[in-house]
Amino acid sequence: MIKRTIRIEDPLVIAKLKSLSSEKEISENKLINIILEKALIHDNFKLREQEVDEILKNVVASNNKLIDVIEEQTNKINSYTEEIKKIF
Repeated sequence: MIKRTIRIEDPLVIAKLKSLSSEKEISENKLINIILEKALIHDNFKLREQEVDEILKNVVASNNKLIDVIEEQTNKINSYTEEIKKIF
């Protein structure tokens, strides 16, 4: 485990940490670790959420392109069908 020193300069944050650690009956260090882990997990979740959003946008764009191609092919088939009807 890597030990790091975190310097908190805001007296309100220090007071809140002391209050919460006392209320939860855990050390300030443990509380800070919990807060940092939660923040990292939240950031990781947000990153994954953005990746999923990007994938969904790509799927929608691909589907829209497929729809356009299908419509174009349908129009061509209909045109060919009309030409064939004229022949017979």
